Amino acid sequence: MPETDERRAEATIKVMRELAETAGTITQPGLSKIGQLQGLRADRLTQTAQRLEESLGSSDPRVVALRARAAASKRMSTALDVERRRDARRCRPKANEWLVHGRLYDASGTPVKGAKVRVYENKPGEENLIGEVASDEFGDYSIAYHERVFAGAPESTDLVIEVVDLEGNVLQPGEGDLRFKPGRDEYFGIVIDTPIERPVRPPEPEPVRPEPPTPEPPVPIPGDDPIPLSEVPGIGRVYLARLRTARIKDVAALAALDVGRVASVLGVSERIAKKISDEAKRLVA
Repeated sequence: MPETDERRAEATIKVMRELAETAGTITQPGLSKIGQLQGLRADRLTQTAQRLEESLGSSDPRVVALRARAAASKRMSTALDVERRRDARRCRPKANEWLVHGRLYDASGTPVKGAKVRVYENKPGEENLIGEVASDEFGDYSIAYHERVFAGAPESTDLVIEVVDLEGNVLQPGEGDLRFKPGRDEYFGIVIDTPIERPVRPPEPEPVRPEPPTPEPPVPIPGDDPIPLSEVPGIGRVYLARLRTARIKDVAALAALDVGRVASVLGVSERIAKKISDEAKRLVA
């Protein structure tokens, strides 16, 4: 069953691509709507498979079938989104304009990006060039031209397609490079037998950054070092531990406290706290 769904999905995508490329019969809203529906279907199938997997296990045939259907719907949704983007870029010729469009593939069926497509009247040559364009990431190209570019009657003129790489080398198309007595809308699906050699740029050397200057060590200022609390007369190990618990780290911090705060931290009377505070102030004066 899942194989049947997958084949059906692939066949549907192929038909839609052919229609979009040759006749342009699928509209943007139609592609978008179908793609959204397939995406929603993939999500629902995935959720159902997850619920069944909790009770039946991942190897149950029903779970496997649901996941295969979800994957097929997801591929169709992705393919339709690609077709929608391709259709949005497709050239719409105006009155008295003729159109040559198509797609470039390599021998494996992969779209070719960045190749130049040239359209000539009757035979290749600069004087016969109708137009040229580079294929996009989907391998698509399109050239619209006014009928006045023809030297003779448009309906009695032959079109010749030439594909060149980035270096200007002519590539030999596998098929479809000549069209006798073309119509106003001509589609060329071209298979490139010769691979396009894209120039490889050597990596640019990293800029040499100067080493940052070594900062000068700070010049010590006399009297700038904090005075330890042990220098205050009357402060022993017990009082020192209480001050540090209160995050009072040096004599300057102790001198900044009022007498009531000192008494609270040390757990002494305000008379004793005043003596200790006065000694601290004397040391920092």
